[in-house]
Amino acid sequence: MSALRGSWRVGSARQQDGLGLGVQGTPTFFIDGRKIQLPQSYEAFKALDRELAP
Repeated sequence: MSALRGSWRVGSARQQDGLGLGVQGTPTFFIDGRKIQLPQSYEAFKALDRELAP
């Protein structure tokens, strides 16, 4: 039971971290500090990847 309580605390802390960053749902990604929430499609996500590539 102790391990379950510990896991809940970690999950709760991660949820609070996400809320603090403005995450309101999944999927949400951060690329170079830029928040990408609910990309329209895989192609749209790949376009972002190409845009941000060095």
